[in-house]
Amino acid sequence: MPEIQVLDPHVADLIAAGEVVERPASVVKELMENAIDAGADALTVEIQHGGMSLIRVTDNGCGIAAAEAETAFLRHATSKLRTEYDLEAIGTLGFRGEALAAISAVSRIDVMSRTQDAPLGASLSLEGGVAGPVEQAGCPLGTTMVVRDLFYNTPARLKFMKKDAAEGAAVFGVVQRVALSHPEVAVKFLRDGKQELATPGDGQLRSAVYAVLGRDLALGFTQVDSSDEGMSVSGFVSQPSCCRASRNWQFFFVNGRQVKSRLMMAALEEAYQNQKMVGKFPGCVLHLTTRLSAVDVNVHPAKTEVKFGSERGVFSAVYHAVLSALERDVELVVLASEDTTDQRITKFLHNYAALSGHLSLSFVDPVEHPSALTEYEADQNTVVVRCADTGRQRVVPFSDILVADLMSYYTYGTYTYSEFDAEGQLTSAVDYVTSDNSHILYLAENHGESALGGSVTDAISKANLSTSTVSLLLDNGVPDDCSLLVFNQPQTDLSADEAQMVRDYLEGGGQVMILLTRTDLANFNAILADYGLAMAQGYIGDTARYYAQYGRFYFSATLSASSPITAQFGDDDLTLIYGAHGMTQCDPVRDTITVTPFMTTTESGYSDAGGQTGTYILGAQAEEETDGGTARLTVFTTESVVDQSILTFNPSMVNLDIFLNAATSGMEDISAISIPAKSLEITYNTVLNPGMWSTLYLAVIPLGVLIGGLAYWIKRRKL
Repeated sequence: MPEIQVLDPHVADLIAAGEVVERPASVVKELMENAIDAGADALTVEIQHGGMSLIRVTDNGCGIAAAEAETAFLRHATSKLRTEYDLEAIGTLGFRGEALAAISAVSRIDVMSRTQDAPLGASLSLEGGVAGPVEQAGCPLGTTMVVRDLFYNTPARLKFMKKDAAEGAAVFGVVQRVALSHPEVAVKFLRDGKQELATPGDGQLRSAVYAVLGRDLALGFTQVDSSDEGMSVSGFVSQPSCCRASRNWQFFFVNGRQVKSRLMMAALEEAYQNQKMVGKFPGCVLHLTTRLSAVDVNVHPAKTEVKFGSERGVFSAVYHAVLSALERDVELVVLASEDTTDQRITKFLHNYAALSGHLSLSFVDPVEHPSALTEYEADQNTVVVRCADTGRQRVVPFSDILVADLMSYYTYGTYTYSEFDAEGQLTSAVDYVTSDNSHILYLAENHGESALGGSVTDAISKANLSTSTVSLLLDNGVPDDCSLLVFNQPQTDLSADEAQMVRDYLEGGGQVMILLTRTDLANFNAILADYGLAMAQGYIGDTARYYAQYGRFYFSATLSASSPITAQFGDDDLTLIYGAHGMTQCDPVRDTITVTPFMTTTESGYSDAGGQTGTYILGAQAEEETDGGTARLTVFTTESVVDQSILTFNPSMVNLDIFLNAATSGMEDISAISIPAKSLEITYNTVLNPGMWSTLYLAVIPLGVLIGGLAYWIKRRKL
């Protein structure tokens, strides 16, 4: 990192107007940008009382040298700019050297920082801009900034602050935008001691989008990736059917900087003409990358407004990038008479097709056109979804849209329908036929593996993963087109040759998932040991999170916020775990392997084999960068993750979501979250003991009121 110096007055005069700290959110923005400029890849933001009483930003960047600590808080002091010519191509988020000076003038600051070459760090305290002595301090590499009592000395500004909840929400918005702008940085946000956000920092924008925007919003996004003439546009845009009632979900970034750009917004929305519903706006997370000299960021003190050297070029790049992700035409062909088709299906199909000019709907009666079944390679009473541009087709049976309640049929002899899944089935089909990507999940055979239940296979299909089977020995190893090799609850061990095939596949950048429910399979255990995992003996329970009605061996797992597999889940998201074994970590065979547990017990976990207590791993993912790509070994030690009875009778549990997230790790173009089916069950409001309640409301209460009123009238008469 270059030395921090005070800018020459001539250069300082060329910079846009000075910094003004308006609220806690502006403090957090400046500190986070400084951390990223310092090369941090892990960043934690903590606030209390909306940021008014405390803001703490901790990073693992290059740090501030002790000799420069006091200089860093002077006006126009920066390491990112030297001469006026540097303003022509600014590659850092900050550059003015005014943020720290402005923040320290209206708050109390404690800073600790250590550089790579320093054995000890430096500590400095400031109050109202007045610095104390620089002292030595033991601290990790990087910088921790603690801002207290914001605006304590400026009551005029203090009175304009909103409630803590509103200021905290504004800070959260800043953290979200920074996390989306730099997916390579692991960002954590804590508000009043509670963690509200954690991104994995794996460099994948999709992971950041899932963590920041959540499953429901990310589901409706499609990928954008286009480049031309020194300018590239990448990210995600919402599907026409998933547009919103406001522009709150539009995020634009230029060279990693979050910006407000009417030009990019206009290009985005122009691409959606005739495709979105009236009064709706598309959402996006779009990154524009261009030459530093082609954009001027020195326009406004907030650094969110920019000027482009070629506005026409930017508009064209954004417009055509978005349009290319939306322009493929899709046919919906219903192989049934419209008159005889269930009206719920018919009405939905017409509404769905009306959402976009690229969707067409037609009904073909196989009775009148018998050749249609052969032409479309489908059965009667199905919806054929196909795209001529890709040559892909998917057939959705009516029975997958209107899901029958078989229990009702077996009990009463009549069919009733429990779910309506048109949106999920059709959206998944449209996404599949318009995509050029193909992923195949291979299920290993010949080791007593269990079949996946219907809920799992349906979810896999909705995520647009194809499935096939493989016998490693008979097929001479793992197929070349395998995206994920799955061993689902094997009952017998791998042979030595098979184990070597699995190792070779992983070391070539392959992905393997093992649901291991036995502890005595030596070759499986050896593969786990290679990647830093060891099976524990016995069955695992948890005395802190168990389900009382089932016993301590039925419990809800603790989900890690630091793993992309479980980062989007909160404290209210529960799993149902039973019959679980556990794992512990050990040293992997290579230092390049990293292990991330994503599903564990609490510290109150224990094994029935010896009663050993502590934290047990129930799900973990080991990764290694190889010449062939990123190798991933994902291990679950319980069958309950994919247990069909749990998925059927406990749909609120997130077992299936965790499995899908793990299965699609690293598949950039795959959405692991599917649209849930709509329940058709009727819930009746009932009143227990209606006679008693009727008597109470119709007689007792009115009589009581009457008597009370009469007594009051008599008392008043006596007075």
